[in-house]
Amino acid sequence: MSVQEMTTCASGFAVSGYGTPYFTNLLEQGVLENIGGFDSESLKEIARGFIFSQRGSKMLLSVVLPRIRPILHEFDCHELCYILHAYH
Repeated sequence: MSVQEMTTCASGFAVSGYGTPYFTNLLEQGVLENIGGFDSESLKEIARGFIFSQRGSKMLLSVVLPRIRPILHEFDCHELCYILHAYH
């Protein structure tokens, strides 16, 4: 699956309230396995799919944070609030 497909699934199931923790873990594993190869747009998609929805594990949050810090200026005010809420 591409990062867009994974994050679309993660967001869709988070918003709808469906999807099991097992399914979320499978999506998250795909992200973690490829985390080093994602560009800034893909990292923004990961943030939208797993951080904004608060469906990502603490491990994913800790791995993604150092990668999104340099691109925080690319998020709008609402997105920054979601990030702040997820981490605090």
